Amino acid sequence: MSTGKYRKEHNCLNCGQTVEKHYCSNCGQANLELKENFWQFISHSIAHYFHFDNKFFQTLSPLLTKPGQVTLDYLAGKRAKVY
Repeated sequence: MSTGKYRKEHNCLNCGQTVEKHYCSNCGQANLELKENFWQFISHSIAHYFHFDNKFFQTLSPLLTKPGQVTLDYLAGKRAKVY
C-alpha cells in the first residue's frame, strides 16, 4: 500500500481506462499524485535506501560468523530456509 495522495482525475495514467476509486480496475495501478515537493522526495529516497527485508537480518549473523557457508549454500541452490 502506498501512502501518497490520490489524484482527483479519473483516468489511469498507465492504461487510460476510467478509475472509479483509488485503483484502476483494468491494470491495478494506484491513481496516485506523481508530483512530490523537495522534502517528500528526500524522505522517500532515504526510506528506500534504508529499507531492509527481514531476510537481510536473518542472513547478517551467519554472514559475519560463517561467510563461507553462506556462499556455499547459495551456490548449492539453497536460497530459502525450510523450518
